[in-house]
Amino acid sequence: MFFLFSFLFLLTLTYSFKPVFYDINNFKNINYGEIIYSIYCLDKCENIENCEIINLGNGYIINTSLNNAKVIKSKVTNILGESIKFKSTINKINNIINYYNLNIIKKEKVDNIFCAYGFSNVLAQSNYIKIDNEKINLQIAFSNNYITLGYPIILGDY
Repeated sequence: MFFLFSFLFLLTLTYSFKPVFYDINNFKNINYGEIIYSIYCLDKCENIENCEIINLGNGYIINTSLNNAKVIKSKVTNILGESIKFKSTINKINNIINYYNLNIIKKEKVDNIFCAYGFSNVLAQSNYIKIDNEKINLQIAFSNNYITLGYPIILGDY
């Protein structure tokens, strides 16, 4: 429990409020269906429309569409991370890796879920976590024909 609290506190201290995934339409050769944009935060979220708010007990997940993400993010404080999830094929991950010029640090496949962890100079370089003593600021997961990107990592489901 102490480790989780310390981790969340560290993310809160280092997270900037620069938009992360609003440029998704710039990815090449990806057809998007519905995109779920998630914002993870510590503060109580009230009076926010056009979203689903999930209370985790120690924080909140706000799920919305890509179109509403910018407005909703402007109403939220103490943001820990962001993610997007969209239907796609695993071969489209290379387009994302190339777009973010991602230096892959670690890959793993567990129970038909593929995950890659890396560091991108395209994203804010001050917002990262460390895995195996390496800086990570982008996680990519593929599961059940969905790609999920998380900054600095995926804090929800994938």
